[in-house]
Amino acid sequence: MSASRIRTAAAALVVAAALVASGCSSPPPTPTAEPSPAAETQPPAQSQAQQCAQLLTDVRGIAADVPRVGEMLGTDPFGAVALLADISGRVADLDLQVTDPELLERIDEIQSGWDAIVQDAQESLGTGDLGAIERIGTALSDLGQRVSELQQLCAGTP
Repeated sequence: MSASRIRTAAAALVVAAALVASGCSSPPPTPTAEPSPAAETQPPAQSQAQQCAQLLTDVRGIAADVPRVGEMLGTDPFGAVALLADISGRVADLDLQVTDPELLERIDEIQSGWDAIVQDAQESLGTGDLGAIERIGTALSDLGQRVSELQQLCAGTP
């Protein structure tokens, strides 16, 4: 296993531990949404409501997969690492089909929060930072709040 994969696997373990410590658990069973196909060209103009619907579908799929990383670590560590990478890619791609400035602002906050969590997990493993689990748990709670704010914004969309 390469050093990069070991760091990613360890980061997944820290994220998973933080999920457990913060009280996050798997949401009610929902099918995992497939990532939206990345369009090479500018997406057709959609209303904010249409963009919200697609965005919330993508976010629900991501939210369903995050707890699975921790579940998979014990039985399939390579699968857990692959899933973490897939989740990170899907979070990074959330803005591909969105043009609404207000939604883009919320997506940017979610993407920045996720990137910070993964980076903190990777860095804390290298330094042996034992406070990482609590810190990442707090960051996950904050990220959950940002997702809730996105859902509230979309719920107010006609």
